[in-house]
Amino acid sequence: MTAQGFIATKEPRPFLGFGGTPVREAIKRLETDHLVVSYPRRGTFATSADFTELADVSEIRQLLEPLAARHAAKRASTALRQELLDVAGKIARLDLSPADARDLMRYDLTVRCLIYRAAANPHLVDTLIRYDNLATRIWCLVLDKVPW
Repeated sequence: MTAQGFIATKEPRPFLGFGGTPVREAIKRLETDHLVVSYPRRGTFATSADFTELADVSEIRQLLEPLAARHAAKRASTALRQELLDVAGKIARLDLSPADARDLMRYDLTVRCLIYRAAANPHLVDTLIRYDNLATRIWCLVLDKVPW
């Protein structure tokens, strides 16, 4: 599936062994997250990923991420704190060459997920995950074009 590509919604059903309802529900969720758009009698398409959208997404995340971090600092269990420390240690040992850019993105996602989990606010987490998915999608499409 490429940006703005057609998404076949009927072909996976027999292959995966389930009916249309789970596929329709998944498509609706992707529509809510602005990752696909469905047109009646035309089909479902991946939305374009425009780098200029990153500023809009980042504006919202800049307001909500500190809130999640504050909640996580107050509410994180000992085990979750240790998990964050372990990931921080792995990140500190990374060689930050362009070849490791995708690894760095994976660790960024891992840290965010841990912080969101520690924040223990499901509404905040749902919102942040939606915006994080949009930002990650944009970054994945342009990461190879960024000069290091």
